[in-house]
Amino acid sequence: PLLKKALQRLKNRPTNAQRQQLSRRVLGVSILRQRLAYFVDAVDAEHLESQPVSNPLELLLPPPLRQYLRVMDKDSRQYAMDFLATYILHEERDVNGNKIEGAVPFLPNERRDQLSSLNPDKDVFEPLFEMEESPQVIANIASMPLWLVQKWTQQLCDTTRSTGGLPLSEVLSLAVACNQIPPVSLRVNLLKLGGRKALIEALAFEGVNAEFGKMSPWAVKLTEGRPEGGVWNLAAWKGGFFEVQDEGSQLIALSTQAGPGETVIDYCAGNGGKTLAIAAMMKDQGEVVAHDINETRLAHLRGSMARAGVTCINTLNTSQLEARRDLYYNRTTGTGGADCVLVDAPCSSTGALRRHPSLRWTLDPAEVANYPRLQKEILLNASRMVGPEGGLVYATCAINREENEEVADWFGQEDFERWPFRERGSERRALLPHVHNTDGFFIARWRRRSTSRTLRRGGASGGSGGWS
Repeated sequence: PLLKKALQRLKNRPTNAQRQQLSRRVLGVSILRQRLAYFVDAVDAEHLESQPVSNPLELLLPPPLRQYLRVMDKDSRQYAMDFLATYILHEERDVNGNKIEGAVPFLPNERRDQLSSLNPDKDVFEPLFEMEESPQVIANIASMPLWLVQKWTQQLCDTTRSTGGLPLSEVLSLAVACNQIPPVSLRVNLLKLGGRKALIEALAFEGVNAEFGKMSPWAVKLTEGRPEGGVWNLAAWKGGFFEVQDEGSQLIALSTQAGPGETVIDYCAGNGGKTLAIAAMMKDQGEVVAHDINETRLAHLRGSMARAGVTCINTLNTSQLEARRDLYYNRTTGTGGADCVLVDAPCSSTGALRRHPSLRWTLDPAEVANYPRLQKEILLNASRMVGPEGGLVYATCAINREENEEVADWFGQEDFERWPFRERGSERRALLPHVHNTDGFFIARWRRRSTSRTLRRGGASGGSGGWS
């Protein structure tokens, strides 16, 4: 009803700005509904003398909406109005993460004052977490599914592990970070520009301020968020000077240590962000095989190739890869012909909740539990294409040990050995939103054993920050 009334006021012809505001608020209320429910409960407990709540922990009835309906006994319209008003008053941000001061004329002044009287974090959620550190409290604070918070708690705070467990506050920091608007990260296209400084200068010419990223040697971050009209309207993008790519994703490509003249297979290429980065690493010399089961994604990649000035990528769907399998796999020796194979495996994408916030409410725990079986199958198939001395890189954008460390533990092929990251001593790396300000990623690397020649993939190239 509220959305219908808003559209009627706009005579069903909203401007672009009004359309963005409507979509932002509908999505925001939908994503943060658990947090909003708890906050409104707390406000009502503060103001309704007939239903006093002496202990805020009483509001933890699962789900919080039951408590809200018990206290207020409202119809659905009033219920929606309170949620929308709370979102506008306390949670609404623009695309750059800045607080928007919005009005709530649809509420009576008294109710508006009640909802605006408390600060959600300082007056409600921080005291609550101090009273009881639990997954349920974190789920309410960050508006996350309880099952996901429980999984993170079990995996990050497990004191039985040899490394010891992290405090529960670490899970809270992770969950809250998944609600933040991520930075706009770009990868400079070294086939078109000499480096990041040249890209920053090109962006400044168009009035866009940027700075070096902190982890990837290719990364540039827009200091003021997305420019008006979006990055895709910039001449620098149209000219192929950069790709929009999370800094963590760039580090996955860097982990392949691809070089000119090599054969590299991106086994689950998707839209090809990492594929293009690998082609640039190879200076467009050699062959990058971009394989994916989705032909639409491969078509998108082919369009990106033209803009980026890349010619060394060969896009193959599954049937095409099978038809050419003998080029990348020797059935006699049982070894492949690729210098490196990247497996950016299908996963639960729990590391990308900043970019896809509504995913939290559509993820099915049973579906998440099925991913490791698929990931193992894909990893094993892809490993057969790795040539002697070649590298194998496994990556996900999941924050889930079952999809990450446990899959890497399972892959114990005798003809592969650990391929440690330089200066790290381990073949595994993990990135977390609240620690690295990237999406959540996991990376593991191996090399096919060789007894006849010196391994090609071992030393680090300059400026890689230990990611080679």
